[in-house]
Amino acid sequence: FAAFIAWRSHVSATTKPRTDGLVVDPSTSHSADLAKACLAVPGISETVLAQAGSRPGTGLIVLALGDSASAGEPVLLSHDDALPTRIALSTGEDVLRRQQAAYLAALYDNCLGAPRPEYSAIYLAVERALEALRSRGCNTGVGCALWVATDGEENAQLALKQRLDGLSTTQSGPITPLDNVGIDVHFCGLAEISVDSDKRSTSRGRRTVFRGHNADLIAQVWRSIFTVPGSVYFAPYCPQPAKPDDYMRLSAKSQDR
Repeated sequence: FAAFIAWRSHVSATTKPRTDGLVVDPSTSHSADLAKACLAVPGISETVLAQAGSRPGTGLIVLALGDSASAGEPVLLSHDDALPTRIALSTGEDVLRRQQAAYLAALYDNCLGAPRPEYSAIYLAVERALEALRSRGCNTGVGCALWVATDGEENAQLALKQRLDGLSTTQSGPITPLDNVGIDVHFCGLAEISVDSDKRSTSRGRRTVFRGHNADLIAQVWRSIFTVPGSVYFAPYCPQPAKPDDYMRLSAKSQDR
């Protein structure tokens, strides 16, 4: 009997519902094509669904970077409603696939409707996403994750921008550390930049001088401002959905509306 109780406790611990987060950067500096930039949303969501497996109650909060209309505050694209999983639906595979496809299509459509900010307030969006995950019980042992689809080129938080420009910590201003205790943070898309970006450039007369996009420096600086830097990861590209053409067709239909 004692062994049964221990087994039940183990199952309960490993199947505890969790909430993951996703921050998407729809700015023109990250990608000139919003439809392609938004592919990261269903791509990452498919990864979260696969990791959730049949665990009931797993949720996903999706935020997009804010613009001047929201004073840089991120825009909520999706609440942390339970993901469509096998146990959550208690239904067959065909119905489950249709439910998941509809869920992913709705997320993608919401991303297409997000504002295209004229600056990149990445730090604020990550801060708000971590706060939201913390309010939903994410802490040590829960196994929550936050995905950040961006090129990492912050230009709203001045001290962070200065460090990304190569200034030392003594030359730039202080930065409040981002609390990621119990939350793995995955940055992706550092190599996905728009060649038309002007946030990495300065104008000198009629000539534009680019300082270059240093993905290694960007990763180093971002990792240094988290309370648990060992739980912050970086990838040059974001996961893409299994059927990207399906979403591009949705984008075409959206533009026709």
